[in-house]
Amino acid sequence: MGKNPAFQFYPGDWTRDLDDQDLEIEGAWIRVICRLWWSEKRGEATKPLKEWARILRKTDQKTIKIFQILIEKHIADGSILDNQNITIISRRMVSDDRLSQIRRISGSLGGNPSLLKIKNNLVKQNASKSQPLLLQSSSSTSNIFIIPELSEIRAYCLERKNKVDPESFFNFYESKGWLIGKNKMKNWKAAINTWEKNNFNNTSPQPQPKKQVDPFTNCPVCGARSLKERIDENGCWECKAKGTVNDRTNSAI
Repeated sequence: MGKNPAFQFYPGDWTRDLDDQDLEIEGAWIRVICRLWWSEKRGEATKPLKEWARILRKTDQKTIKIFQILIEKHIADGSILDNQNITIISRRMVSDDRLSQIRRISGSLGGNPSLLKIKNNLVKQNASKSQPLLLQSSSSTSNIFIIPELSEIRAYCLERKNKVDPESFFNFYESKGWLIGKNKMKNWKAAINTWEKNNFNNTSPQPQPKKQVDPFTNCPVCGARSLKERIDENGCWECKAKGTVNDRTNSAI
């Protein structure tokens, strides 16, 4: 991997992800992504807890707390294994690195549409890395669609605060080869916005609760509420037991 001296900084991403965090978390994240930039697998690194603590100049407990915030708040992806090894991933850095690889390949071909000929090789390479790509025949990289990671979809849905289920969205288009009709998808965020607008979540509708029937009614003789099955034209069981019916019959005579 080439030793590029700098990586792109996105103020929009930074503000969106870290606006609610204090300077300690912001400072920790900038230190982490600098290490991710020089990592063998750009944008991703797994190190022992002691090593991360040394990088952040924090205690082990404080280091774990910082990484928990980064992961739980979707600032980064990653995992903490047995409080010993910590894997951390910058989604933006990984995405930029993948796009940079595509541009280098396109540039080496002089922007020739024959880029399509290496489509299968790229797909196989990226499939082995769990980073699938879809390429279109074009001399411009703006027509290259990169399949989003589930974590990217989840983060975008959280940003928009919609009710779209990220896993349903991902599985739906994964099963269709990321096609809309017969055409390849161009913008997955626009597709999510359409789901949001149409309230389409690819899930079964919730069953409506059944109306409950009141099993009680008023006795025509004594007026007391009783089970319907205990009442007839002569009254309810209770008033019959008290002799109400006989009293009314005798008084009428």
